[in-house]
Amino acid sequence: MSVLINAAMLAEWSNKPELVVFDVRYSLQDSEAGLRMYEQGHVPGAQYASICKDLSGEIIPGKTGRHPLPDSETFVGRMQQWGLNQNSCVVLYDDGSHFMVPRMWWMLSVWFGLSDIYILHGGIRAWENAGYSLSTDIPAVRATDFSPEANNDVLVQIDDILPFVEEGGVLADARALERFVGDVEPLDSIAGHIPGAVCQPYSETVGSNGYFLESEALKGLFSAWRGRDVVCYCGSGVSACQNILAMTLAGMPQPRLYAGSWSEWIADASRPVATKS
Repeated sequence: MSVLINAAMLAEWSNKPELVVFDVRYSLQDSEAGLRMYEQGHVPGAQYASICKDLSGEIIPGKTGRHPLPDSETFVGRMQQWGLNQNSCVVLYDDGSHFMVPRMWWMLSVWFGLSDIYILHGGIRAWENAGYSLSTDIPAVRATDFSPEANNDVLVQIDDILPFVEEGGVLADARALERFVGDVEPLDSIAGHIPGAVCQPYSETVGSNGYFLESEALKGLFSAWRGRDVVCYCGSGVSACQNILAMTLAGMPQPRLYAGSWSEWIADASRPVATKS
């Protein structure tokens, strides 16, 4: 079954006792915007998951990026508070841009290997457009003792990045081309990219309607990388997950993630920076 489901399927699943729904709306410019939108109306039964508070760890100036992964034990504790267990059927959604939701999909499905992790294609916009109602009720959740183990083999650490590129690996930067080449940098203190990286903007994985391209179109987008080892990164480890999801939807081998990404790379001024005009 596809990772992507439609609003009718989510509505059909609404009475399943194992269903757990998460609202993952978030703004990089306003960290509280997603929670405000959630409080104003969300898919009935949904819990809110914040990119910065739930899906990221402590920011350490001069060491980490803007959204470092949380410690795996800490995230297990968060999953327990959310009421997850080995039988959970999890559905995630965002505003319909599919920019935020892949981060949580990656953490649950790839990093921790949980099955039955789905994304509402089109996000809350698709839910409303299909005629379904929103709720302002906050669901009551019973904590569990669920203790899955993280698979850190799906990650690449900062010291391994340059050797990976030197050995012929594909280091794919998910940011827009103007950020990659160093023309602009709206979020970080230094513009440019990691030497040896290639630019593959996450925005190219979706059409003008915001929905993911069909599988064959996604295969074509990443065809130059076929048979090669791929690591994805971005500004802070969020939009890179959209490229990982897109390659998964294309039926291609899942790339690894450099979670610290550009904002971690430039935390140490001694690391090399590349630009292109």
